[in-house]
Amino acid sequence: MTSPFDPTPALDGALDIDSPEAFDALLESIEDYGLWILDTEFERTDTYYPRLALLQSAVAGQVSLLDPLTLDGAQRARLRTLLERDDILKVLHACGEDLEALAHFFEATPAGVFDTQLGAAFLGHRWGLGYGALVETMLGAVVEKDETRSNWLQRPLTAAQRRYACLDVIYLEALWPALRDALDEKGRWAWAAAESQALLQDALARHDGARAWLGLKSAPLQNRRTQAVLRALAAWREKTAQSLDRPRGRVLKDEHLLALAKAPGAPERWASLEIPPGALRRWGEEWKMLLGPLASQPDAELPPPVPAPPGREAQVVMKALKAVAQAAAEREGLAPELLGRKKLLEAFYLENTTPEPFLGWRAPLVLEALQAAKAGAA
Repeated sequence: MTSPFDPTPALDGALDIDSPEAFDALLESIEDYGLWILDTEFERTDTYYPRLALLQSAVAGQVSLLDPLTLDGAQRARLRTLLERDDILKVLHACGEDLEALAHFFEATPAGVFDTQLGAAFLGHRWGLGYGALVETMLGAVVEKDETRSNWLQRPLTAAQRRYACLDVIYLEALWPALRDALDEKGRWAWAAAESQALLQDALARHDGARAWLGLKSAPLQNRRTQAVLRALAAWREKTAQSLDRPRGRVLKDEHLLALAKAPGAPERWASLEIPPGALRRWGEEWKMLLGPLASQPDAELPPPVPAPPGREAQVVMKALKAVAQAAAEREGLAPELLGRKKLLEAFYLENTTPEPFLGWRAPLVLEALQAAKAGAA
């Protein structure tokens, strides 16, 4: 039996990036090596944006901790450049929020990102496999979880926090070669890289005000005018939350958006809709100016609505699509969600043209069978 991976040597050699010379050396090693094993710690309790608190790196066996709160403008700019270089591969695990934190702090659009959680799904591991489970499966080591919810903005960090932060990238660097080689061997590296890129785009789009309304579960169930008002209100809330750096729900909750959207031209009724009085006093005039024109805009000039999700009448087709996707995933040894997540199959059912996700690596695996299932069950 193979002994569990021992992180002690890497832990003993971990460095603090606490001088200009150490910072220069870190960036030079990332550029020379072209591979950056990366993780972050951040806080996100009462803010819109995650607050970056620590940046952990493993580069060619050297582990380091960098305090982003100590960086000057020039150092931030240099790190931003590295984050945006697509010829330097950044390897992270379950990195959606990490990318948000990095993008905001460095005002960057990260590129060249690979997510090991997605990579594992392409090798048949379960969808959403946690970091601890992946480490235990591939390295036989148990990840310590004691510091998961500690205060990462406190200074100085405790010894336990430092150990926890270092281990994140130590284990990731240790398992990375086997994960990469297995994907190469199965011819799936390009698939996983493409899906990581899609994840990156999703992470960066979370702050796009024009798309914010699509995150409201009730939006597709509303009529065209209510959808148009929700679109405007959600964009307003996103912009306001960003400017105040406050969580969306602390500006206005989803149910309040919907209540306003159903009475856009009746501000005299808003006080009776359980809208928080403080919000009504603060932003009521803005809402009148925003929503008044939408209340009277001709139907033909309203934005096109999004279709409602498939109802009971579509159950036969949806079951057929799900069965096809699951059979293909089982045949290929993939996590079923890669081919048959509910969101993917609903888009396939609702859209007249083939959705973009099915035009890439999924196409030769499942597209023809899905098309046949949709046509046969309709």
